Amino acid sequence: MVGEKRKQYDKAYDYLRKRIRFLDYCEYRRNHLPIGELSEERLDRPSASNPKRTVRSAILHELHHEACHCGEMHLLHKMQAAAKG
Repeated sequence: MVGEKRKQYDKAYDYLRKRIRFLDYCEYRRNHLPIGELSEERLDRPSASNPKRTVRSAILHELHHEACHCGEMHLLHKMQAAAKG
C-alpha cells in the first residue's frame, strides 16, 4: 500500500486501535447477555427480532457474527504488522 491508500489505511487503523479497549465483549456478554441462564424452553421460543428463528439460533448467529469481527480485527493487526516490516 502506498500513497493515499496507505494514509487512509493508517487513519482507519489508528481510529480502531484507540477504541479497541472499549470493546470488552466478555464483560458485555456477562452483563447484558446472560445466555447461560436461559432455560431450554426459552431457547426454543421464537426470537423477538425474527419469529422464523428460535432464540437459540439467533444467539448462535450473533456469536458467529462476533467471531467474524474478531477475525477481521486480528487480520487487520497482522496486516499492519506486516506493513511496518
